[in-house]
Amino acid sequence: MTYETVAHYAGTISTVLFGVFFLAVLVFVFRPGSTRTYEELARTPLDDDEIKD
Repeated sequence: MTYETVAHYAGTISTVLFGVFFLAVLVFVFRPGSTRTYEELARTPLDDDEIKD
């Protein structure tokens, strides 16, 4: 195998792996039922009930 062949396969494989990883993250973030969790996490900084000195 030449360097060019290995570089071509490495580029192709890394692009496919990145695409799969990106789709997995999208599925994880937009899965059903996650909206409530993210809304609770977004309101955490505004929750002043548990301030300790």
